[in-house]
Amino acid sequence: MREDFDAALGGRIRQILEESGLSRPQFCAAAGVARSTLANYLAGKRTPDAAFLIRVARRFGVSPEWLLLGEMPAYRNGFTRQTPLPGCEVVQVPAVSPEAGGHFDDIETLLRGAQASFCFNFAWLARQGAVESMFVTTVAGDDMEPLLHSGDLLLVDSSRHSPRPGQLFVLALGGGLVARRIDACVDKLYLRSENPAYPRVEIPIDKTDRLKVLGRVIWAGKCFLP
Repeated sequence: MREDFDAALGGRIRQILEESGLSRPQFCAAAGVARSTLANYLAGKRTPDAAFLIRVARRFGVSPEWLLLGEMPAYRNGFTRQTPLPGCEVVQVPAVSPEAGGHFDDIETLLRGAQASFCFNFAWLARQGAVESMFVTTVAGDDMEPLLHSGDLLLVDSSRHSPRPGQLFVLALGGGLVARRIDACVDKLYLRSENPAYPRVEIPIDKTDRLKVLGRVIWAGKCFLP
């Protein structure tokens, strides 16, 4: 019955809300829904629309099949969540080698092939972007110095892959994964390193479909030990 379906779906949405560690206003902002509408969803008084369900699945890293029908597993792309301390839920984000640039067909294949992971606080991660679309990679080389150094970690949101001027992206280039800023002119794009020793790469607008942009860098971390 429709009432039973809405009640079960509302229960799974409530589970996501409670496990996320977000307040209701924060969850509503992340899911793009009004607080009154969310209250109706949670109470099983209204059937969530498809756009809301898609946003929740992408934002919080849950399987659409689980969200809609309750089919396990709940999380996608190998994401696992743990609670090592009360109120401190973490998610394991797949880590991809910078040498992986020439060995995949699409981002899903790249993430499935990850052999390691890093843990992040889930509530913090959910506020940054689409959890299930994130991966970690490592800077290799000196082409982004002084902004980034070899060995620095990059957290990348692969749902944000449309090139935007001046922003920092990870691309598949020359058989590896590299970080570059993207600048735009009328008829071309430029891939720019921070290190002036490396010339910018010009790409005509009619060739940009060949540019494999994997996602926007949303966080970087570094170790200061020698």
